Amino acid sequence: MYLWGAATRRLRGIAMTGSRTRCIVLFALMTVIVGCGAVGPATETALPPPEGTRLPVAPARVATQPVLTATPDAWQSVRRPLTLPTVPMGAACPKTPSKAVNPDSGLFAAGNGPVYPAGLGVYSGVLYRAGAVDTLQGTRLDWFAEPGYSGPVLVRGEQIDGTRDVHFSPANPVSPPVGRGTAELQLTGKGDVPSPSGWRRWNMYLETTAPGCYAFQIDGTSFSVVVVIEVSPT
Repeated sequence: MYLWGAATRRLRGIAMTGSRTRCIVLFALMTVIVGCGAVGPATETALPPPEGTRLPVAPARVATQPVLTATPDAWQSVRRPLTLPTVPMGAACPKTPSKAVNPDSGLFAAGNGPVYPAGLGVYSGVLYRAGAVDTLQGTRLDWFAEPGYSGPVLVRGEQIDGTRDVHFSPANPVSPPVGRGTAELQLTGKGDVPSPSGWRRWNMYLETTAPGCYAFQIDGTSFSVVVVIEVSPT
């Protein structure tokens, strides 16, 4: 009986020890599982949308381009159609008489204003040109503007008894800058020479290649006039 009781107690001790061991192992496994789960959030796998579902589309990015605006001609307001007379070759030139108009200058000018070509012969409307035919020559021809007009002046011209063009160039330096003139004369500002009486004066050269009859259309904000002069050899 004593032996049987001892054996029974020994078996119970082994069973209890096994239970404790299993509990320890189970607790360790649970700790590992929990610890692994704490490493990071669970990753969700995106499921494809149901067939036929319209997905939102992000708007396309459009490159922004600068808007280019054409620069208008600053002289458009005074650029009227060119209407110059014509004269048969060999006919008399209907030149505009010249006269003294600017009290601050002794130069004779052609026309009735308010802007005049100046530097012509006395009462003749003739501009005397040096140089041979077909040779580009600059001849001094200044321009006056009356005190009552302070706006811009656009001058264009050509030979009206032939086919030769004219060009305008500034008289600074004093020697004619032949070959550097422009087909249009654009006059603004106070002029080149101060005037006590308020007249404006621009010192210019007229570039021509031959004598003849030449006409100029002079346009301002409130007027358009034509002046005819004769370019004659000296």
